Amino acid sequence: MDMVKYQLSPEGIARITLATPTNMNALSAAMFADLLPLLEQVGQDDKVRVVVITGEGRAFCAGGDLAEMKEGFDGNYGFYKHMELANRFTVALAELPKPVIAQVNGAATGAGMNMALAADIAIAADNAKFSEIFGNVGLVPDVGGTYLLPRVVGRAKAKEIVMTYRMITAQEALDLGIVNRVIPAAELEAEVDKLAQRIAKGPTFALALGKKLINRSFEVDIRTALDMECMAQALAGNSEDHKEGVAAFFEKRAPRFQGK
Repeated sequence: MDMVKYQLSPEGIARITLATPTNMNALSAAMFADLLPLLEQVGQDDKVRVVVITGEGRAFCAGGDLAEMKEGFDGNYGFYKHMELANRFTVALAELPKPVIAQVNGAATGAGMNMALAADIAIAADNAKFSEIFGNVGLVPDVGGTYLLPRVVGRAKAKEIVMTYRMITAQEALDLGIVNRVIPAAELEAEVDKLAQRIAKGPTFALALGKKLINRSFEVDIRTALDMECMAQALAGNSEDHKEGVAAFFEKRAPRFQGK
């Protein structure tokens, strides 16, 4: 993995760092080729309890690699195949059966902004900036932007953000619900680590089920949502974590969840 760095802490915090700072961690075909098998590995690794994704240097991710686009993708078919690769990444990230925190350490533009939207929680440095910058180069939002953004900010606001492709400050992103918290840049990593450690101690099997239910909730009616809750609760109710949580409650101690 030349373009991505990976670390797993003893607490089960998997840190994925986009590591091409010279082009602001742009998402190229090679970057996707590194990320896709890593996300599959992380999703299947029982030692991983929470995932943090961030960028190296001054940017989180500047979106698609314009140098690669300038060279071309061998016509419409080649570009389509490249976007299929991007789509596989988006689905893998959004549906990863682990809690995902985006540590937005700098510019998150284009596909980079949408990658942050695909995470479960986004924590931004106070100097971070966001933009659906695609219009600047005559493209449409990708990596899930047309799906994720309106679900966060509403249809009308999403259209305005896409059609003006303006920069959004960290504070405005917080006000719009694009990020969960804004932290002084110097304190960002420490605060994200604190949050990750808290989540890592939780019942990650149940959290993964809850994530799946929330992700599906926008596409189903309330009866279907309740049916899915019933099935998920039956699974969680027979988990080791549930038994441990109940035992800890009656023994008046902190639970020791294992994610099983």
